[in-house]
Amino acid sequence: MFSQISPAYDLANTLLSLGLDRAWRAEAARRAALPEGGRIIDFCTGTGELARIFLKSGHGVTGVDFCEEMLDIARKKCMEFRWSEFICADATSVPLPNDSADGASIAFALRNLHHVGKVRAVFEEMVRVVRPGGKVMFLELTKPGHGFWRLVYYGYLCLYLPVMGALVSGRSGAYRYLSQSIRGFLDTDQVLGIMADTGLEDIRAYPLLGGIATIGVARKVNKT
Repeated sequence: MFSQISPAYDLANTLLSLGLDRAWRAEAARRAALPEGGRIIDFCTGTGELARIFLKSGHGVTGVDFCEEMLDIARKKCMEFRWSEFICADATSVPLPNDSADGASIAFALRNLHHVGKVRAVFEEMVRVVRPGGKVMFLELTKPGHGFWRLVYYGYLCLYLPVMGALVSGRSGAYRYLSQSIRGFLDTDQVLGIMADTGLEDIRAYPLLGGIATIGVARKVNKT
């Protein structure tokens, strides 16, 4: 599915979010608060949108994704930056050393892992590759807490999003899947709980636009 929609992926995201996806990624990178010149591993990097933001801020980035078609776009998008690399790998088993980065990020991808075990496995892998004291950050589409706002949002997900997604990408199934993945995903508190269980501390959540998206940032526990 991701291979098929990769050519229209960035355009569809921008149109369907009214451009908010870009602002949210920029805010997530800011909240990560990496040290100047630090290195980050961007899990499920996709077409490299978040990776590019980190690169433009002077950080080194290793982007990881399982979809080569997405990675091809990311490589072209980021080829001007010296300290970038993109590797094809499963996010639960990344071929990188322990404690080798200042931070790890994942944007708009946790939903695709489908169940708690895989979400936990990805956070465990993010913690493994980050040095003690380093940052782990996620950005994800989430479910608003307020009942009325949630009802309005679900109307958007079920009616508008699949139709517009199909028009832009030519793949109606992909955007029906997007709607289903958001509604079926864990609550934010559950994700934060998994982060705490995998060796992270100082965990903070930043809801965006009433909670339709959330940034989560935490620090890997320092070894004593």
